[in-house]
Amino acid sequence: MRVSKTALGFVGAAAAMSAGVTGSAVAAKPAPNQNQTLTIAASPNPVVYGRTAVLAGRLSGSANAGVTVKLQSNPYPFTGFKSGASTTTDSTGHYAFKVTPGLNTRFRANAATKPGPSTTSTEILELVRTRLTFGLSTYHPRRGQLVRFSGSVYPAHDGGLVAIQRRLSTGAYSTITRVRLAHVIGANRSSYSKRLRVYRTGTFRVVLGSHADHARGVSSARTARVG
Repeated sequence: MRVSKTALGFVGAAAAMSAGVTGSAVAAKPAPNQNQTLTIAASPNPVVYGRTAVLAGRLSGSANAGVTVKLQSNPYPFTGFKSGASTTTDSTGHYAFKVTPGLNTRFRANAATKPGPSTTSTEILELVRTRLTFGLSTYHPRRGQLVRFSGSVYPAHDGGLVAIQRRLSTGAYSTITRVRLAHVIGANRSSYSKRLRVYRTGTFRVVLGSHADHARGVSSARTARVG
C-alpha cells in the first residue's frame, strides 16, 4: 500500500510534537537545590568580648552532604559582607563555625549547592558584650572606711561612663555613682577607679551601657563585709 506525502507529513509533525513535549518535560524537572534552605543560629548570643561563640545550622534537601559552606561577616559599622572561613556539611547537612568577634557583627552562611545558584541563609546579629573586671581594695572594711572600686573595660571605651551599682534587698541593683573611663597606654582597654566610703555590708557590680559597637557589659559581683 502506498502512503501519500500528506499522510507522511502528518506522521512527521506528530513525531516532532511528541519529541518536543518529552524534551520540555525533561527540561522542566526541578533542580535538586530548588527547595533547599540554609539555616544559621548563634550560641551564646550575646557573647562576652574575647570569648568564643558557635555559629551552626543545616542545609535542607536530599543532596545536602559534603557541601561547602562559607561564613560571611559584616562587623560594625556594617559596611558590607566579606567571606571568611569555610567548612563542609556532614552526612545530615549540618555545619558549624567557631568565632571570636571583636565587635557586634552580622553573620550569614552561603552553601555552594549545585546545580544552579548557591543557597544563602538569613542574617543574624551576634552581639558582643564588653568585658568588665572589678575589684575592691578590701573586702572586709571597717565601718565608714574608704574603699577603692577599680577595674578595666575590654576593649577600650575611653571617655565612657561606667555605673557602680549596689544590690538592693529585692535583688535589683541601683546605681550609686558613675566613673569616667581612662585611657591605658599600650593596651586595648580602659580603666576606672573610685574611692567610696562603705558603712554597711553590701554587694556591688559595675556596668557599662550598650553602644553601637558593643552590647551592655556587666562585671561579676563583689561583696564588702563591714566588720
